[in-house]
Amino acid sequence: MMFCSVGDLCPKCRRKAGFTLVELLVYMAILGVVVLVAGQALTDSTKVRVRTQNMLASSQNAENAASLLKEDIAQMGAKEYETDKYSGSFNVVRGVFMDPDNADVDQVDKSSYSLHQGSGEFDSLYFRRIRYDDDGKYVALEAVSWYVRDGVLYRSCKRLESASGAAADESCPDDGDLEVAIAKDMARFKVVPAKPKLLNSSTGKVLFPPSETSSDFRLLSRYDGSKILRLNLAPEEGGSIVKISGFTSNFDDENDSYSTENKMNQVYAAEANSSAGNWSSLCSEMTFAPGIEYEISFKQPLMTGTDYSQSFIPGKDHLSVGLRTKSGEKIAGIDDFLFLPPNDENSAAIIRNFRFSVKNEIKACLAFTFVFFSPLAEKGTLNIANLTVKKVQDVNYEFDPSYVPDVLDKKNIRAFFVDLRINKHGEQGGSKYVFATPSNGAAAE
Repeated sequence: MMFCSVGDLCPKCRRKAGFTLVELLVYMAILGVVVLVAGQALTDSTKVRVRTQNMLASSQNAENAASLLKEDIAQMGAKEYETDKYSGSFNVVRGVFMDPDNADVDQVDKSSYSLHQGSGEFDSLYFRRIRYDDDGKYVALEAVSWYVRDGVLYRSCKRLESASGAAADESCPDDGDLEVAIAKDMARFKVVPAKPKLLNSSTGKVLFPPSETSSDFRLLSRYDGSKILRLNLAPEEGGSIVKISGFTSNFDDENDSYSTENKMNQVYAAEANSSAGNWSSLCSEMTFAPGIEYEISFKQPLMTGTDYSQSFIPGKDHLSVGLRTKSGEKIAGIDDFLFLPPNDENSAAIIRNFRFSVKNEIKACLAFTFVFFSPLAEKGTLNIANLTVKKVQDVNYEFDPSYVPDVLDKKNIRAFFVDLRINKHGEQGGSKYVFATPSNGAAAE
């Protein structure tokens, strides 16, 4: 066995000696680098975690605020209310409109909101809404405001009017605005109204009646002497209501069975006047363009409580409205719309609405077609009133930050774009939202 002394210089003994100074310095340098890298990684990880937490907190706060705002905006307007439970009788609260009775017709504001778009990052939105009870009865007219002050998003509510006997509501008092802080550290609250596709100042919204000064119309009976037979129309020159009678029945009295001839009646819509001519030459031809939605609407008022037209047989008898060329041909790809005669005063007050669009530009007249099989139908009458064909608002919203609606166009706003952001310790969270307001404006009046 071999032992080494301190001064022994043999190679084996030298290998058993401690670190040299150079080796120690290299080791310390490597260790320092490792500690530095590990420390930096830990610091970065902590910063990322804190930033992520701040971003998540900001986003969550923004989502909470957006959820409350969405619920509020969805209730903007809503003007009708039932007077008594299940009465079917409705009233309109005029106060829900901003300024419906202005003496200056150009300043009549039948919207339910007021928007102040600030020059910076913060806007303010004020609007009115109707509160109902669980039975759908009117409780109160309320004013709601959303705004930012000193970096805090606030919501305030004030009761403007109450139904007789309505209980007080602490969340919306009538003696002053109740201000509630919704979110802190606001970085942005911008509100942009959806630009209506059909502005009040635009022309050509109403295609029929063609007169700009009267809503009267005329119906002209088509006749070919064999399958399409003449109807009685009063008044012949037209008016606000046109009465139709003298329908043809496809019932064979002699054999007590339905006829297979399927004879019909058809009337075409025209401008109210006393001009002589047939349905083809006088019917109002309209131009329908692709990319636009159109609506046919009319009422069927009852002249008496009962009428033989109420013997209508669903699935057998046929009432429809649709488009025809001036030569009487159907438009390819556009079906007629079926409807029923009124069976009571309530259904007589309902506006029949039918919407459609076209793939290619077409020119056509509006025609009603009647095919009756009921043996009593020929004794019945139908009344057409408020007959209109118009362009309607597009459901696809268009938002232009530079758009400021005219007073008369505010009632056509059907949505708002909201950019809501919160800054928590330098980290922003939030999103951009589109909130629909279906009850804003006089269209729901």
